[in-house]
Amino acid sequence: MMAAMPRAPPAALLLATALAAVLVLAQAQAEKLVAVGSFLYAGGLPASHIAEWDGSAWTTANGGVHTLGDGSAYTAVDAVAVLGNNKVVAAGAFNQADGVSAANTAQWDGQAWSALGAGVDGPVYGLVTYAAAGTTYVAVQGAFQAAGGAPADGLAQWDGTAWSALPATVNGAISTSVQHSVDGGASFRLYVGGSFTQIGAVNASGLAQWDGAAWAAVGGGVSASSGYRLVAALTLDGADLYVGGQFSKDIDGAVTLNIAVYHTDTDAWSPLGAGMGTFGSVYALLVHNGDLYVGGIFDAAGGVAAANVAKWDGRAWTALGAGVGGADSGGVLSLAVFRNAVVAAGSFATAGGAPANNIAQWDGTAWAALGGGIGTAEGGGADGSNTVYGLAVYTPAAVATPPPPFNRWDAWAITVAVIVLVFALIGVVATGMFIYRKVRRSGDGDDDEKKPLNLSVQYP
Repeated sequence: MMAAMPRAPPAALLLATALAAVLVLAQAQAEKLVAVGSFLYAGGLPASHIAEWDGSAWTTANGGVHTLGDGSAYTAVDAVAVLGNNKVVAAGAFNQADGVSAANTAQWDGQAWSALGAGVDGPVYGLVTYAAAGTTYVAVQGAFQAAGGAPADGLAQWDGTAWSALPATVNGAISTSVQHSVDGGASFRLYVGGSFTQIGAVNASGLAQWDGAAWAAVGGGVSASSGYRLVAALTLDGADLYVGGQFSKDIDGAVTLNIAVYHTDTDAWSPLGAGMGTFGSVYALLVHNGDLYVGGIFDAAGGVAAANVAKWDGRAWTALGAGVGGADSGGVLSLAVFRNAVVAAGSFATAGGAPANNIAQWDGTAWAALGGGIGTAEGGGADGSNTVYGLAVYTPAAVATPPPPFNRWDAWAITVAVIVLVFALIGVVATGMFIYRKVRRSGDGDDDEKKPLNLSVQYP
């Protein structure tokens, strides 16, 4: 019998790889980075407090948000969060979203705005989306007394249909929050941080948790630093809750300042090296590729010189190049990951020493501006009226519109995908020729001497 012949090139695998590459590229192309704040321009074009970056250019969210009826009223989007992957919720101080009546909260799906019911009757400062019992909630905190027309003392949630008050009165501001799934996803904890010392009937010094039924303190909370207590940023990495702001925390007899990590599984705290120093405030935290990125207003992290942004790798602090800054810099207020780069936003004029209007990205080696950035029609710079308060990354629902223009990196990725596809097609042709030749050879000679062709699957 003929020996088992070597397996032909795995053409199906090559085809699958090529298709996967194309799908991944398409997904990346569809992603949008959303920036919100007090600005009126993005990339030199009008953008009323919200704008989108597609990797190449800035676009508006239609007419953005406005406050009608009072020309002197403060208008801004102070917070943004992703809802269901293909929508974003914006909250702040406004009563219109592209002509739609929207009381301080609204959602954007990439094409149109819609209200969250009757909204809330005062400005919103904090926003988070979380899931519980199969329902996705939008929880907001601010200076309001009613949500959906019903009493709500500054703390409420939207379940997609109706508003309800969260059962608590807070004696200070809630400035940040993050959800943590526990028990294999069967339950959750919503961690909140701020300047409060009491939430509901619970004494909670700047840090608390909500389990869907009751509030509780977290790890003894934090203490005041320089006369002020504020938890301004939270992020989770597994069971580790990173806490940033302006505070002090006594950990095993040693005081750490403005940043620490709380281990939710052991109810214990740990410092992050030497912390941020007495005058270093933290306003943004982000875990990416196993490292913790920190943004705020500081000139050093753990004793290492760092201009308003730094990285903690679990052992040591490092600067991100020359960082961000410039005259009248208000530092970094938000961080996000967009197409594998870390995006920093806030109020600054330079990144890596080069002009960057209030937003820039770090690719692990160097800083780059995002087009003309966020600012005035002329470009702006570090200016309180052009501040970016929040960032979010989402993928709008598919629509029949032309794709955004490709940048050079997109073109490179497409070239790679096409090359993979070409090799896959070559593999298909080679497979056919390989089998054809074997069949022809097996057919040579007398019929009674023909032997069966062994097509057993074996690798060489």
